[in-house]
Amino acid sequence: MSWITSSTSTRAGALYFKVLPPAASLRRWVRYYWILKDDSRSPQIDEYLAPDGFEEIIFSYADGFRREEICGTETQRHIVRESYIVGTKASGVACSRIGRLAMIGVKLWPQVLHSFLRSPLHDLSGQPLHLRDMKAPILSDLENRLFDADSERAIKEILDQGLQRALSGDFNDMLSFSIRELFESRGTLAIDELIARCGVHYRTLEKAFRERVGVPPKTLAKVLRFKHAFNGLSDKAEAGRLGALECGYYDQSHFCKEFKFFTGRTPTGFFRERLSVDVAKFCLALDLQALNGSPSAAEFVL
Repeated sequence: MSWITSSTSTRAGALYFKVLPPAASLRRWVRYYWILKDDSRSPQIDEYLAPDGFEEIIFSYADGFRREEICGTETQRHIVRESYIVGTKASGVACSRIGRLAMIGVKLWPQVLHSFLRSPLHDLSGQPLHLRDMKAPILSDLENRLFDADSERAIKEILDQGLQRALSGDFNDMLSFSIRELFESRGTLAIDELIARCGVHYRTLEKAFRERVGVPPKTLAKVLRFKHAFNGLSDKAEAGRLGALECGYYDQSHFCKEFKFFTGRTPTGFFRERLSVDVAKFCLALDLQALNGSPSAAEFVL
């Protein structure tokens, strides 16, 4: 029986989300794998996903969903019905299901997609690109093999084996160091300090970021600061408290401006609408674990 049709929950119509750790040899490139399944009987709830600064490969095998990217005054909408990749996620995303979902995701550290595409990522940041439009046979092969997988264990084995063959050593060491420093500081590291640690001019660092990550270092820092603030503030916001200062913002006004930039709403308006943030909080909480390690297998059912 395929993993797509197998039962993963005793509750009819439930949404199932599972995280699996990659092989130890892949942790430099892969943060974790995830599996999401639901059916047309589960409640139609709009889900908000905060930007997290990672890249993703997403294999989709069912009906798809509506995807709305929110970044300042710009909003882009897509209907996604097939497998795709997405560059460094620097936009908030509101998702609503069209029908049944059956998806497998690979969450990647920034600049890994560059090793697949062998081309600049300036225009890919946060934007979905269909696998059929890419010249990456390894991803098409993985898509086919994952469709036939009969279990979650088989999914992990297929991804581990395929990615170990596909990932090369084509990485910029300066970028790898800079990305790790920004993630470790949760986006609070001053860019001037980062430049000093790298020993290069800002334009040199920015050019490398734009080509291999898709966004400049200042944007990645902004995203990382917000995602940790969002994760820490969501419960407090529901309780009527917004501790902006404790999350690295200058004042309440600064935080509210950033919040609206990534969500399209004020904090009070966002939580009043009761958009679901269950998947976002589950994933963001994994980022609080040691970055040198890898999350253990974890799941939740809604």
